[in-house]
Amino acid sequence: MNLVSELFLEEFPAPILLVNKNSHCIEYANNQLKSFVATHPKELIGKCFSDWALHIHDLSFNDNAREFHALGGERIIAKGNEFIFVCATFQLITHNNVEKYLIFLHDISILKSKIDQHKNAEKEYRDLVENVSDIIYKTDDKGYFIYVNPTASRVTGYSEGELIGKHFTKLIRLDHQEKIMSFYKKQLHYKERSTYHEFPVISKSGEEIWVGQTVDLSINERKEIYFFSMCRDITDRKKMEKQLLLNEEKYKSILENLELGLLEVDIDGIVIKAYPQFCVLTGYSEAEIVGKDANRFLLTPDSFALMQEQLKKRAEGKSSVYEVQIIKKNGDPIWVIISGAPYYNDQNELIGTVGIHLDITDRKRMESELIQAKNEAENLLKSKDDFIVQFYKKSRKAIGEIKRNGEQLSSFQFNNNENQYIQAILTATNNLLHLAERKKTAKKKSH
Repeated sequence: MNLVSELFLEEFPAPILLVNKNSHCIEYANNQLKSFVATHPKELIGKCFSDWALHIHDLSFNDNAREFHALGGERIIAKGNEFIFVCATFQLITHNNVEKYLIFLHDISILKSKIDQHKNAEKEYRDLVENVSDIIYKTDDKGYFIYVNPTASRVTGYSEGELIGKHFTKLIRLDHQEKIMSFYKKQLHYKERSTYHEFPVISKSGEEIWVGQTVDLSINERKEIYFFSMCRDITDRKKMEKQLLLNEEKYKSILENLELGLLEVDIDGIVIKAYPQFCVLTGYSEAEIVGKDANRFLLTPDSFALMQEQLKKRAEGKSSVYEVQIIKKNGDPIWVIISGAPYYNDQNELIGTVGIHLDITDRKRMESELIQAKNEAENLLKSKDDFIVQFYKKSRKAIGEIKRNGEQLSSFQFNNNENQYIQAILTATNNLLHLAERKKTAKKKSH
């Protein structure tokens, strides 16, 4: 090697070796090799390259240690008791009529470490994805499956091979397919990064499964678009929601059929909702009531004062039952009995009152009529007693005379029929005298 060549190789920024093709002996090593070896590079001269470079873990190098023309790429080089990864480039040259390898080495240990970390992270991520209970899959920008995790196969009943290449809408219930496709076309058009939607899918066995799906849109460096999706089985939740809705409709129907007028107001007494039967009861439509203080335009003055007392109870969290009079839209007054109770939000904060109204106008009218009839009966009874007393005063002597005549007649001999008539006269006169005396005594006591 001439001086110029050696100076060039010494100044070259990367480690360089010159190795005899036949003997594999190192004939030259520049100073940049210091970073690769524990000794001075010049001490490598005359040593076998494979003996120095070989590492027990480098099985690939071991297999090709004697085939230098096959070597190149990633190598493991010993550095004392450690080893480093290098990228070795072999260039066959002829020097002094002898074939030799000019070997350029590049330390890629840091890069190799990062690649290994990336591989480990990728493996951990894949293990997580494939063992998670949620469905995870990837589609292209057209919606065809590129990847599905094992959960997708377990839930849908389709194998991985059956799913890959299939369009995702083929799993969606028929009546939802168009709507869902439109939803994700919109995400693609506006490049929305993430969306959430719920819809039913049909398994291979025909079972309906509701899923809640989060879809992230991803664009790689080649401007290719992919969709990464995670689905959670929400079938049980949907069933509960459906049952709650059915229960709500059932109880709503019951309340409406019971002809009970429901009214919801906030803590200030402003109407939030008026149910149909309440509107029938008052003659107002819901639009005419909502947003207004119902107490001010529905209640009579006396009932308004009573309602203020009830609202104080409601503010204290108390329920109560009471009767008030309200004025219908047509001006007619009616009586209602109200069962009022406070209601709260999820944070247990008082947010208003709900009242159940029952029309008791007919009952109140009957009560009034009964009171009137009672008074009339009492007056009639008093008049009857007065009549008996007056009759007694005016007829006492005559009745006494009749009684005495009857007693005298009873001393004579008559037939049976005649004796019965005489006894009847005596009994009647005694009863009249006793009744008149009793009424007279009662009247004196009342005074």
